[in-house]
Amino acid sequence: MSVLSYDGRATRGEYFAIFLPLYIVSAAAEFLPWTPGLALASVVAVIAFVFIGLPTSVRRLHDFAKSGWWMLWAVVPLFNLALALALLFHPGTEGANRFDSVTPVHEPIG
Repeated sequence: MSVLSYDGRATRGEYFAIFLPLYIVSAAAEFLPWTPGLALASVVAVIAFVFIGLPTSVRRLHDFAKSGWWMLWAVVPLFNLALALALLFHPGTEGANRFDSVTPVHEPIG
């Protein structure tokens, strides 16, 4: 499955593996002194979020049988935090759902 695809499902592990580097770069851009290299890394992280993070988030929502349109809630303050936590920790549905007939392997977190 391509990371650029909106079809199918993404497990918690796949979501975490993609977003951990993005969160680290975002935190570095926020707390470290500004440098041209850090600014470039921040721009790359934003572009990566749009082209890689958004499809992965939509596939993660598909894993627990929610439409990708739920990502619109990410622009609402406080709900975006709840959505991010749900994407990280909510287990996917067992068996096939309306977004995929193949059940991904759900690994335990923690």
